[in-house]
Amino acid sequence: MVAGHKRDVAIATALVAAGADVKARNSQAYDLITIAAVANDVPMLRMAIASGDNTGLVTRRGRFDHSGVSRAC
Repeated sequence: MVAGHKRDVAIATALVAAGADVKARNSQAYDLITIAAVANDVPMLRMAIASGDNTGLVTRRGRFDHSGVSRAC
């Protein structure tokens, strides 16, 4: 998650290659796709999807439900 927030695709890619769970969520229930989408970080978004993150996961914040991909649109 930290690599996603720091927008460092190289570190995120290395972590995933080393076995990090690309589908892990932070304390706000954000996964890597959501973090990348909110930051408009297309390279990170592509890496997360290519690494197997689930584009259909829903993040609940307040009154609205969003998937990371829907937030990018």
